[in-house]
Amino acid sequence: MKIPAVLTAAAGFLVAVLVSSFGQTTSTADRVPADFEDVTSSVGVRFLHQAPHSSRKYLLETMGSGVALFDYDNDGRLDLYLVNGAPFGDYVPKGTIPEKTDPKYWNRLYHQRADGTLKM
Repeated sequence: MKIPAVLTAAAGFLVAVLVSSFGQTTSTADRVPADFEDVTSSVGVRFLHQAPHSSRKYLLETMGSGVALFDYDNDGRLDLYLVNGAPFGDYVPKGTIPEKTDPKYWNRLYHQRADGTLKM
């Protein structure tokens, strides 16, 4: 079964973070070149991260998005969860939670089908 490139890239990133966290490094000679292909559209992933912007540079807007790969429906295939941003103004009072009332700000859960495509 072919794993979609978006899942492979996300998993590769997570491995790189874990490896660097433990101080393990590899020399340039030990690295294997990768040949990635963008298949997000062909596997069904339609996602555009909505990043909030303010003049105050809140932590939420500087960190970006998030992703999780896990078997949500327990079918043996990795599913994809993408975290999106939310709008807020230049001043956000303490205790305020940004509202995600517009669908473009909603998080997305994609279930992987047997053929490797993903369905929201």
